Amino acid sequence: MKTTPRPQIITHFTDQDLYSFTVGLFYLMNFSESIGEYSFVDRNDTVYRSGFAEEIMEQVRMMEGLSPTEEEISFLKGRCGSYMHSWFFTFLRGLCFRAKDVNFWQDEEGHLYGRVHGPLWRTIYWEQPLLSIISELSHEHDAIDPEKEYVRSYERGKRMIEAGVDFSDMGTRRRFSKEHHYNVLRALIQAQVDSGKLCGQQGLIGTSNVWYCMQLSKRYPWLKCIGTMSHQMISAIAAIYGPREANYEAIERWNKLYRGHMGIFLFDCLGSEAFLRNFSKQHAKLLDGYRIDSGDDMEEFSKIYEKICSFDIEPSKKSVVFSNGLQPEQAIAIHKMVAGRMKDSYGIGTALTCNVECVQPSNIVIKLTGIKLTPRHEQLHCIKLSSDIGKATGDPDTIAAYKTILGLY
Repeated sequence: MKTTPRPQIITHFTDQDLYSFTVGLFYLMNFSESIGEYSFVDRNDTVYRSGFAEEIMEQVRMMEGLSPTEEEISFLKGRCGSYMHSWFFTFLRGLCFRAKDVNFWQDEEGHLYGRVHGPLWRTIYWEQPLLSIISELSHEHDAIDPEKEYVRSYERGKRMIEAGVDFSDMGTRRRFSKEHHYNVLRALIQAQVDSGKLCGQQGLIGTSNVWYCMQLSKRYPWLKCIGTMSHQMISAIAAIYGPREANYEAIERWNKLYRGHMGIFLFDCLGSEAFLRNFSKQHAKLLDGYRIDSGDDMEEFSKIYEKICSFDIEPSKKSVVFSNGLQPEQAIAIHKMVAGRMKDSYGIGTALTCNVECVQPSNIVIKLTGIKLTPRHEQLHCIKLSSDIGKATGDPDTIAAYKTILGLY
């Protein structure tokens, strides 16, 4: 009996986060010859159904040759043209997915493994779509009521808006489905409009998903496309130049490229202690703010707040973005505790786009785990330590070496 083939899940190149493009340009400018290796990690050690890896590869093959459309490029240029090189938008016309970069397989028990390998400037664009595909395929047999979920999303947005929380959607990678993602965004936008507050300035600020921002901003032009960088950039720099100066080097290179734009720095890649140890007053003045993506939220906030104060810099003029697996209620609680000491906002992901009744969200990531400076160099291990115990990703021996070098034992 013939089975009906699944429809293609990712049908638009920009159905992913803005940081893929900002870091993609960074790689072109700094590591244009570098080869990256990304690894799939399931933190729940899920046993997937038989044939699941092949289902993923079917989707990957459907994406062969998918490239940004003129409309997508025009949108990116309109939103990012003030800080991205003009030639980058010409480059995007020739950029497309190559299925040969990707391989997924399962062991006899059904555990899932995956690898993406190729030029960094190209392979970076696989992370978000692959995670979205895996999450959606995982949930394809879970039935939900779209109208009921719309109301639940509206109420979550309404509670945050009424509490004075400024927040954005960051839920592309582990969403229930792309249709549900769109439904959630519609609900959040309506909650914002109904609130009577200044759209785009209070409450819902935007979404990290470029495609949905492009579609929805046609009617709601205040909706921002948000995002700056990802951990992988710092992991790559640490592998090549060493972990001690990786954060310093990342800030210098990032600022040289973006010239004061995109100034929210992700400071926990090697643990916040490693960042703060060689964080200078010059950089504290240069950066607009900091994203807290691991560790205890208020402990990490206190560390960065006190460091800024030690430089005699007014902290209320700096931003802090919380994005560590937040629930809306957590965002409300943190906002009350920050109490105006810094300009706080919240990037909320799975709790918005896969917070549906009777469904357990996936806990999956794709991390940069290897890099060759050029095709002729040996491959080096890329490591992410984070400020959460047990969340380090990468080669165990290299993790231990980094901890020793950074004095984290």
